[in-house]
Amino acid sequence: PYGERKGWKPRSQDDFADGGAFPEVHVAQYPLDMGRKGKAGSQVVALTTDGAGTVKYDAIARVGQRDSTKVYTSLSDLREHGASAAELARPDDEQLAATTAATKEALDSALGAQQAASGRMRGLP
Repeated sequence: PYGERKGWKPRSQDDFADGGAFPEVHVAQYPLDMGRKGKAGSQVVALTTDGAGTVKYDAIARVGQRDSTKVYTSLSDLREHGASAAELARPDDEQLAATTAATKEALDSALGAQQAASGRMRGLP
């Protein structure tokens, strides 16, 4: 009965019956296990080796990370793969001049449009 609850705390799912919590009881309550933190999974990592028999520690670095997170575990992971020396070489003077001219034209047209728009708002010709 309602008046005989002194010192009583809901602990099991049977105490909540059809799902409601007890606002007069000031303890953490989880009816239907809503909001209860799940048990942490095991963090035991299997030891893996490569073809030469050396231990790969990649799995240890990935424990606790999201699946979408890229974890770099060696210097070779950071290097770009598949790029030739010609693609990585600095541009020659002709390419540099062409890129500079195209960038200057794009900036001039963008700034000219902005200046024209601001001049119209001020009533200038």
